[in-house]
Amino acid sequence: MISSINPLQSSAVSEVTQNTLSPGSAAGGPEVNFSKLMSSMAASTVSALRESEAAAIGAMNGQASTQDAITKIMEAERKLQQAVAVRDKVISTYTELTRMQI
Repeated sequence: MISSINPLQSSAVSEVTQNTLSPGSAAGGPEVNFSKLMSSMAASTVSALRESEAAAIGAMNGQASTQDAITKIMEAERKLQQAVAVRDKVISTYTELTRMQI
């Protein structure tokens, strides 16, 4: 559903978004559980960082190929950049909300 709107969105985030949508809104629209989405994205990022660290150590010890280590490191870097971008957007939105006059 959401992945068809934004094809550049990562598969982990779109998968979580699709799994957290529920038809329980009073207006009939979908309801998104933001905290589950954010915690799942953070867990996915931490998992990718741990896998890349293990792959790098394995490559240094000669137990894994260098290409696999580089692939995992680049994937972890991409996920970390995505998490930082989402964090920056949330902070920016919060800042704008606090500036609003009531």
